[in-house]
Amino acid sequence: YDSMGYQLTKPYLRAAMERDCQRVARGELQRQDFVRDCLEQMRACFITCSNEVIKLDQAVARHFSGIGAGPENDYTLLERGLSGCGACGGRLDLKVKTQQGNEGPESGKTSRFLFCTTCKIGLPMPANGDL
Repeated sequence: YDSMGYQLTKPYLRAAMERDCQRVARGELQRQDFVRDCLEQMRACFITCSNEVIKLDQAVARHFSGIGAGPENDYTLLERGLSGCGACGGRLDLKVKTQQGNEGPESGKTSRFLFCTTCKIGLPMPANGDL
């Protein structure tokens, strides 16, 4: 959000909203004006974020890899080219990952997903059932 000009992690936005809430409580600002102003600010933020969503994707990608995009030894290829990718028309591979660990509810659990090597998109599959 910072790269879009919104410092949403900074406390000034919340502080400004709290000041305006106090003004409403003191009768210095009408509640409907306060709500309208907040909605206008959030709408502008939403529109900017929607138009610049690639910046959000890039920021998240710096910290997380997509499903199936990690090292090959993290996943087992079950079937190459199982289905077509709706985003790019390429082929989707069926992969499985088994959670490693000795304890906890996730240990030994497997998750299946389809992965497009062209657009690097991983799509989780339902936990139960057969293909």
